[in-house]
Amino acid sequence: MRADGHRIRDVRPLVRLNVSVVLGEGNRQESGSHGVGDRIGFGTYLETANWQAQVDEAIRQANVNLSSVPAPAGEMQVVLGPGWPGILLHEAIGHGLEGDFNRKQTSAFSGLLGERVASPDVTVLDDGSINGRRGSLSVDDEGTATECTTLIENGILKGYMQDRLNARLMGVAVTGNGRRQSFAHMPMPRMTNTFMRAGNRDPEEILACVSNGIYAVNFGGGQVDITSGK
Repeated sequence: MRADGHRIRDVRPLVRLNVSVVLGEGNRQESGSHGVGDRIGFGTYLETANWQAQVDEAIRQANVNLSSVPAPAGEMQVVLGPGWPGILLHEAIGHGLEGDFNRKQTSAFSGLLGERVASPDVTVLDDGSINGRRGSLSVDDEGTATECTTLIENGILKGYMQDRLNARLMGVAVTGNGRRQSFAHMPMPRMTNTFMRAGNRDPEEILACVSNGIYAVNFGGGQVDITSGK
């Protein structure tokens, strides 16, 4: 129930399955981990095919690490695969496009609406209305219906993610991004499902353009200073 008397009821299942393994060969040990999560009942992950797939991937990663060699040093090109490399988008761009940081002028994207901030090939969306994804919500934590918000379109900064308070203070529309950690915390404008729209180039063509580089398909995490973007 909101202060204006608005009442809303929502059911939000959120289940995650994580698998971690350690493999050894001789005096060397390496680990692997994999996980999945969605807004579905936990019974889905009790089905053998679902949990076994996560176990197999964790074992595969551990085996890759067992046969790994030291990475080369120096600057080089990087091609990011789908999935987990999205953590870079989440940290480097997503948090920087949250309304409160931009209202306070503490984001690298502050004051850049309508300006080019990325390649013309880059379109970034935040969409909490996608069915069944981890960041999906019928309504945000302030009772506002979620929607698809265009943040960057063809490289041009179009908008920020907003909750009710920051939208009012900035004189813009709410975007259904009011999130709160628990009942004891105030809502803040935060991400739902934030992603970059697929381009038109064939993946094989992208890889063929790199003569000496890294193809990165898994990440363990990341952190970015949103003030500097580094």
